[in-house]
Amino acid sequence: MSMNCNTIIFSGHAIIQMFKRSISVNDIELVIKDGQIIKNYSNDKPFPSYLIKAFVDNKMLHVVVSGDTFRELLYYNCLSAG
Repeated sequence: MSMNCNTIIFSGHAIIQMFKRSISVNDIELVIKDGQIIKNYSNDKPFPSYLIKAFVDNKMLHVVVSGDTFRELLYYNCLSAG
């Protein structure tokens, strides 16, 4: 992903799902950094979103992020573990 963001902002929903599934901030950062974009939602507002997947500790994680590259912020919206 071609976003050079310095800060990740976690939605309330994302934090709850991370807590329920014992998924760490580091796990999410790994998915964002090393994962594969499997869906691009370029028309999402206010920023385009991406569905990213990656294995972390032998567990497949899917995350949805959207980015404000002007402010160098990345918004982490939701999580699916499977």
